Amino acid sequence: MPGFGYGMITSTDCSSRKISNGYQREKPDRWKALGTPFHIERPHEACLIPLYGRVEDVTDAEGNTKHLWVDWKLVIGVPHDMPVAGYGGHTVNFLRLFSARASQDFDIEIFNRGDYIRAVEQKIGSENISRVLYPSDR
Repeated sequence: MPGFGYGMITSTDCSSRKISNGYQREKPDRWKALGTPFHIERPHEACLIPLYGRVEDVTDAEGNTKHLWVDWKLVIGVPHDMPVAGYGGHTVNFLRLFSARASQDFDIEIFNRGDYIRAVEQKIGSENISRVLYPSDR
C-alpha cells in the first residue's frame, strides 16, 4: 500500500543506555559519522522554516487589528529520504526525515568585534534542533 511519513533525523543518538543506581544513563552514539546508505539527502529540496518569535497586534489607519509575527528566526530544513520496503517487497515508500541547518553560518559583525563564540550562537542553536534525538528525561 502506498504511503508517506515525515519526521526528524538526528546526527547523534543516545542509543547506548544503562541503568545505574536506579537512573538511566545515556552515552552519545554518533551513528551517522561515517554516513549511511539508507538516508538519501536531498539538499536541493531544502526549505526555509520560520521559528520562535512572538505575535504583536497592530492597528491600521481604518482601525482594523492585524496580527504580525515578529522576531522570528529562520532555520533550513534539509530533507533525507529513507526507503521503506512494503510487506512482501512489492512497494517501496519513503519516510522523509528533516535535519536542521542554520540559515546563517555566523554574524560577521560580532565576529569582527572579536566575540567569536557569540558570532556562531545562532548557527549552533539552529542546528541543535536535530542534534540529539532524546534529551534528558529530567
